[in-house]
This record gives sequence, C-alpha cells and structure tokens, in this order.
Amino acid sequence: MLRFLANNNQLTGCFPASLSALCGGGRTINFSVNPGLPRNGDFTAFCASGFGSDGFVAQAEASQPAVCTGSAVSLSANGGSGYSYSWLVPAGAKLSSTTTQNVSATLTTAGVQTFTIVISSGSSCSSTATLSVTGDAAPTVGLTNNGPLSCTLSNVTLTATDADSFTFTNSDGTVLAGSGNIRTVTTPGTYSVTVANASGCVSTTSTTVTSNTATVIVTNPAITTATQGVTFSQSFTASDGTAPYTYTLASGTLPQGLSLSTSGVLSGTPTESGNFSMTVQATDANGCVGVSNTYTLTVINATPIITGLVASPNAVCVGSPVTFTATVGNVTGSYAYTLTNGTSTSLTGNTTSTALSQNLTASGSGMQNFTLTVSSNGQTTAAATGLTVNPLPVAGLTNNGPLTCAQTSVTLTATGGSSYTFTNSNGTVLAGSGNTRTVSSPGTYSVTGANASGCVSTTSTTVISNTATVTVSNPATTTATAGTAFSQTFTASGGATPYSFSLVSGSLPAGLSLSAAGVLSGTPTQSSSFPLTIRATDANGCSGVSATYTLTIVNSTPTIADFAASPNAVCVGNPITFTATVGNVTGSYA
Repeated sequence: MLRFLANNNQLTGCFPASLSALCGGGRTINFSVNPGLPRNGDFTAFCASGFGSDGFVAQAEASQPAVCTGSAVSLSANGGSGYSYSWLVPAGAKLSSTTTQNVSATLTTAGVQTFTIVISSGSSCSSTATLSVTGDAAPTVGLTNNGPLSCTLSNVTLTATDADSFTFTNSDGTVLAGSGNIRTVTTPGTYSVTVANASGCVSTTSTTVTSNTATVIVTNPAITTATQGVTFSQSFTASDGTAPYTYTLASGTLPQGLSLSTSGVLSGTPTESGNFSMTVQATDANGCVGVSNTYTLTVINATPIITGLVASPNAVCVGSPVTFTATVGNVTGSYAYTLTNGTSTSLTGNTTSTALSQNLTASGSGMQNFTLTVSSNGQTTAAATGLTVNPLPVAGLTNNGPLTCAQTSVTLTATGGSSYTFTNSNGTVLAGSGNTRTVSSPGTYSVTGANASGCVSTTSTTVISNTATVTVSNPATTTATAGTAFSQTFTASGGATPYSFSLVSGSLPAGLSLSAAGVLSGTPTQSSSFPLTIRATDANGCSGVSATYTLTIVNSTPTIADFAASPNAVCVGNPITFTATVGNVTGSYA
C-alpha cells in the first residue's frame, strides 16, 4: 500500500479520480517516504494516469469518426480481463451495452456526440477516456405522383424532393433509368426512391400509382315508349368506370321536346310522334368512355286530356254571362274544341292555349249539361259540367197618381218578386220595406224585384204632377139692368179642365145665379152694385180666385108692348078695354 502526502495531508490508497484536480493548479505536493511513487517520482506521469500505481491509462476509439443518424458505429476501449467498464451515453445516442469493453452505438441526433468510458481495475482504481462521433442527418425524402393513370392520362410523373442523388426502383426492385429527381412511368404499382446527401446518408420512401382505365358499360332505359304531349323521363346508367359519369348523344336524333342531361336523364315533353333511334356515350371521371346499344324511343300520339271543366258561376240567372274554363293536356300546337248544351248555339273554335276559357250568355232555364269536346292529332276526348239557369222575375210597378192639389202623395206598388229595391230618377234608394213606397214628388221611379234565386228584373213608372196654379178671368161686362135678362161667364186657365166655379165672397143680385160652369145669369130684380170674387177649382182640385168683380145693376126704362084696344071699333058709349105689356118696371109703377 502506498502513502501520499498532499499539502501535508496524508492520503492512503489510490489517488481517486475525483481528486485529480489536485494535480497541477499551482499546488505544492510533497511526497516523502514513498519509494514506490509511479514513474520513479515522475509527477507528470502520475497525474496523467490517475492511478496510485504505475502503468494503466484508459483509451477508447470509434470504428469511424462520422456516421449517418440512425446508423451504428462500433466503440471499443482498451483493457481486458480484470477490468470493469462503464460507458456514459450522450442524449443523442443509444448504446448496445454500457458495461462491456466493446459496444455498438447508434446516433439518433445529428451533430457531435461525446462518449465517456470509465475503466476500473480490481483495486478500485479507475481511468477515464472520451471519444466523439459526428452524426450526419439523413436527407428528408418525399415522393409523389400525379396519377392515377386514366384514359386521358396514359403516363404518370414521379417527383422526388431535392437531394444530391436519386435512385428510383419499381416494385420488383428494378432501377428506373433516368437522372434528376423525376421519372415517368406508364404502369400501375409501387415505386420507391432512395436519396443520398453529400455525407452519403440515405433515405427511402415510396408512392403507389393506381390505374383507373376500366371499360365503361352503358345500359339503356327499360321504357321505350312515350306519348306526345305527356311528360317523359328515363335514365341511362353506366357501370365499371369511376363515377361521376357524363352522358352525351353519340348518334341519332332526339324527339322535339326531349333533351339528354349530362347526368344521363332523357326527359321533357315530346311534341312530335314517331320512332327515334339513338346511342348514348358515357364518360367516367377518368375520361374512359362507353357507348350504349341502339335505344329506340317510340313517341305515340296522345289522347287529349280535359281537367277542371267548370262553369263560373255554376248557377246564374237568364241573360247573365257564364265563363267555362278547363285545362287541356296532351295536345300539341292548335286543337279544336266545341262547347254545347245540346239546345243552345254551340261555341266552337281552335286554339293553342292549354288554359281554355269561353264565355256565353245563359238562356233557357233549369239544370243544363254542357259538354266540352277537344280534338287533336286525330284523337278526341270530352268532359261535361252542369249549369243551373234560374228564370227572371216579372217585375211590375204602378202608382195611384198623379200628384194633385187634392192628392199630395202617391203610392208605388211593385209586383212579381220576393224582395224589392225602389229608386228614384237619381238612383237614390227609397227607404222602406215590402212592395210599396210613398212618394210626394213627380218623376220616374224604378223597382228591382228579386226572386228566391236572387235573379232580378227592373221596371219603372212615372209619377206626374197636376198642381198648376188656376187663374180666373172675370167677364168683361160689368153692368146689368134690373128686370133685364143677364148672362156672363167667368173663365179659368192654368189648371186641368173641367173647372168648377163657386162664389167665394160677396152676394149675388136677386134674380142672378152662378152655375158650376162659371155662368152668372138670370134677370136681376134689384139695382145696386154687387162686388163678387169667384173661385175656379180644376179637375185636380187646384183652385184660383178671381179679382173682385163688381156688377152694377141699373133701373130699366119701362117698356110698353102689345098695347091694343078691344074692340078697336065701338059705338059711342060702348066700353073699350085697353091692354098692354109693361116691361122694365119693378114693383109698382104709375
């Protein structure tokens, strides 16, 4: 056993590796009574070895100074039997063992990786060595293709990411000729590329080229018959390719009114009849095509269809307008129609409109059956609808006029209906109920009578007015002679004849009277002045009063008539009688 004194401190045994810092550093180390000092007292060698005895120094080496990451490198240390080994592993590497003399190291991280080996002897003395290996990163590799192969793309380009060198192979391992990072292939399969960088590190990846070049099969629709004017829709289908498929007409002609969509639907409303042969091509998503067998579509003439035939309104009064409407289908171009009830005049014509509308005026009465017949392309169809025609009431209107001075209101009386509306000449409705109204003004009055069916009839009556002002004219003669016959007439105008005259005021002279006809007549027997007013009443009860009429009656000159002697020849002394008629005397006269 050796004794070492360091800085007057006594050490026993090996010089521990953990105290190797004692070597150097300007310290004063005195060794005494140590004839066995390593290297015969060579202090430098002692510090270099780290052992308290002469001889062993740890050494380690790598099989190569640099490797690619992910690759293995061999590490070895000196020594042999009787030594133990402890490898310290850096974070960027893995070791096959940490306790054997020789190990395999795999670098997992690019860059310099430093390994440390501690070799220990049986006397527990140890020596340490280090070595470094540089890890070169493998290149990043990528491989793509612009496939798949299709009927429109017969070759595919393989493209590798940039590197220093490239080796392309197919699935059999055969190297593909060419240079650079691109190769062109025409068959499907898995292709690989191995790329290397300047350090010789390599990476490999692969890509798969697929092929979409199947034969497309086109199947025709099962339905081969269509009807002219009727909506039609059938689909061609494709298989064995890659969806979606695009369909086009390869040969033949489509019927007018039908079209083929890109999705394979043959649809529309055919407007012509006949047989139409065609073939249809389907192109799949990869450009591959297939053509159908010949498809023959037979379009037959359609029987017209009448729907929704109605009369509007369906119950009307005689003379009212009626509109018949219907929808006509399965017709192309112009078609003929007839509308009739079998008794009245038929409506006939031609039109292209499928919305048929015809107007007529209702006649007859009762429930009537109308039939619409439509003919198109030699095909005929008919439909029927009913119409109820109600009779009109017979309205009557009378009045008990005319309006007169005696009758100031008139009653209007209506007949022939169950309800009535009365109006005057201005159209104003007269208030009231029932079949009578009372009016007080002349004019034309109307009544609209309605029956239980709501049908109406209108008639009118005219109310006249006989209420004119009566004017009475006095006689021109205003003088009479007492005892002398007198006759004068009052006259009336402005009213309705006949007139009736009466004394309103005053007194008639004795012997005179006023007739209803207005004649003042008689033989006055008294003389004086007599002021009179006379009323004339016309046939309508209207009256007028004369101005004051003053009749002056004067005394008359007596008259002698028929004066004679009887006998007119006599003897003297014989009596004679004289007779005479004395007139114009009143009372006693002398």
